[in-house]
Amino acid sequence: MTSRRVLFFETLTILILIILTFSLSVFFDIFEKIIDFAWKHEEYEIDEIFSLLGISSIYFLIFLIRRVKDLHNSFNKLESLAVIDSLTGILNRRKILELIDKELLRVRRYSSVATLIILDYDKFKNINDTFGHTAGDYVLRNISEQISVSLRDSDSLGRLGGDEFVILLPNQDRAEGLIIAERIRKKISSKPLNYKGSDIFMSLSLGVIQITGKEENVPEIINNADSQLYKSKNEGRNKVR
Repeated sequence: MTSRRVLFFETLTILILIILTFSLSVFFDIFEKIIDFAWKHEEYEIDEIFSLLGISSIYFLIFLIRRVKDLHNSFNKLESLAVIDSLTGILNRRKILELIDKELLRVRRYSSVATLIILDYDKFKNINDTFGHTAGDYVLRNISEQISVSLRDSDSLGRLGGDEFVILLPNQDRAEGLIIAERIRKKISSKPLNYKGSDIFMSLSLGVIQITGKEENVPEIINNADSQLYKSKNEGRNKVR
């Protein structure tokens, strides 16, 4: 469990304890008032008083459970927003880079393998210029969806920014990564995307590298992948290198 996640749960626990403490304080205050009421109004049977107290306790408990549940759901949403790209629904830049860093450490420690694919949309600016930025956003979401369903549960897809994406493939060497990248390239370019009655022809350029564990840091890994991406672009785009 990451230190960030530990901090999240510690904060949630503290807030729940604060709510419980406050709620119990309010409950006991109400309890004292009911007892005081019972002493001052002897015409009420003690069974009626305790029946009222029991019903109040049940409603109070239901209220407390709902408030704690609402708080937990709110924190889950906040945690999700911290790692998810708001446009595409995939991992954001910070989270995907964090996962790459962890994978680098894992490869070093266990002498394992991992592959990184970096990709971007060919001539994405033309989409925005021709159809507008809303169409560009639609294309990015579509690409994200198509790539996501092509990956394993253990793989990670993130958006670095703009039209540039990263795929992290744990326990896959570069040869396997090239096969996956080519499958994605063909899938995206196989048929145009229809947007408000117009066909948008899509293609990707992809660069594939194997994480060896000898890299100094994540920026070096990204730079190595970028070099392969530039090769695919310089060779005519819509290629895997």
